[in-house]
Amino acid sequence: MGIGRWSFIIGAALAVIAGLAGMMQAWVSTALLILGAVVGLLNITEKEAHSFLLSGIALLMLSPAIGGVLGGVFADMLQYIAIFAAPAVFIVAIKAVYSLAQD
Repeated sequence: MGIGRWSFIIGAALAVIAGLAGMMQAWVSTALLILGAVVGLLNITEKEAHSFLLSGIALLMLSPAIGGVLGGVFADMLQYIAIFAAPAVFIVAIKAVYSLAQD
C-alpha cells in the first residue's frame, strides 16, 4: 500500500477515534489537515475528481447540521471528519480547475 492509501486509513481512523474520545486538541486537527492534503494529492485521480468533489462538498455542508442534531461525541467526530476531508476537497478542486484551464 502506498502513502496515499495509508494517509486515508490513518486519517479516517484518527478522526473517528479522536471524535469518539472527545479529544478536541490542536495536534489532532493539524495531523488531519496534513493527512487530508496527502489524500487529495495522491489518492484522487482526474477520473474520480467529479464524484469526489460532489460527495466531499455534501459531507462538508451536512456535517455541522448532523453534528448539531446528534450532539456530543458524534458532533466532535463529524467535525474531525470534516477537518480531514476539507484539504483533500480543496486540493482536488484546485487540480480540477487547473485541468479545465489547460483545455
